[in-house]
Amino acid sequence: MKTLKDTKVEEVQKVQEVQEGQKLDPSHIMQVGLGFWASKTLLTAVKLELFTKLALRPLTAKEIKYEICLNDRGLFDFLDTLVALGFLQRSGIKNTLSIPIRKIPLFSSIRINYPMLEVSWKWLITDYTPSGVFLRKD
Repeated sequence: MKTLKDTKVEEVQKVQEVQEGQKLDPSHIMQVGLGFWASKTLLTAVKLELFTKLALRPLTAKEIKYEICLNDRGLFDFLDTLVALGFLQRSGIKNTLSIPIRKIPLFSSIRINYPMLEVSWKWLITDYTPSGVFLRKD
């Protein structure tokens, strides 16, 4: 009859065999687990109508700050994240929609309609303003 100790030893041996025989890759787990960060950034840009503004013309960070009422606190991190995610590109000091995003009719039209993203936003954020960190307090 197996004891609890014997069972635990067998479990540890099985884990070691798997680790020796395979390269364990937690990247998928981390990507799914932290995926809300990318979603929240995208949905905040949608809610603030940033893509609509940038579909009209390239804007500097200062212009974006005033166009969509952002404060300095998270402005550059927000824009840098959108660049890293591939939604924006930067040329000098101007921010524009990235080339792949410009080619999608939903993003390249002057007045952009985001019904599905709006629904996602309402599920993700409930009782506070979507851009609470970013709003300028003038």
